[in-house]
Amino acid sequence: MTRSDAKRQDKEKLAWISIIDMNKQGLLKGNSTYKMVTSWGDYREEELLVYVSIVDTPHIYITYYNANKYEMHQTIWLDKTPCYLGGFRWWFMCPTCLRRAGKLYKRQDYYGCIECNQLTYKSRLANPKAYLGALFRALDYEDRANELQASMRSPYYAGYLTKRAQKIIRLRKLAIIAMGNKYDNV
Repeated sequence: MTRSDAKRQDKEKLAWISIIDMNKQGLLKGNSTYKMVTSWGDYREEELLVYVSIVDTPHIYITYYNANKYEMHQTIWLDKTPCYLGGFRWWFMCPTCLRRAGKLYKRQDYYGCIECNQLTYKSRLANPKAYLGALFRALDYEDRANELQASMRSPYYAGYLTKRAQKIIRLRKLAIIAMGNKYDNV
């Protein structure tokens, strides 16, 4: 499903934490407390106090200050998946949607994944023709539906829709979804 990048914010302008960086620094072993500094954008920095608990239920507890200098607290659960050649890989569980993520981004006062914060890549915002991919995909679905409809004798057999007619309906629905429901009324 496509999404409108016009409503999304550039992810590179926000503070973020990375599970990969934390693991490389050896911070995901046992219970520990440490200070971490995140930097982003135009050389802005934010200091986080991070408590890591891996022993009981894997999670990190973050303390930081928001823009109004209020102390904020957030618990982020961790998950691990086995790797193909042995060992395992750590993931953040997004506090909003519980989706696995390697990075969490801070928007307003809380950290969340790229989908929950409605973020996108800078290159997608810079390209004025980024929406054309959805348009071409929708046109492709419509062309395939028209070809099938031209080769179809009757949409019904013994009172039921044929598989070909069902496929045409499915392709037309995909075309509508690809365009983000912009031409429902047509």
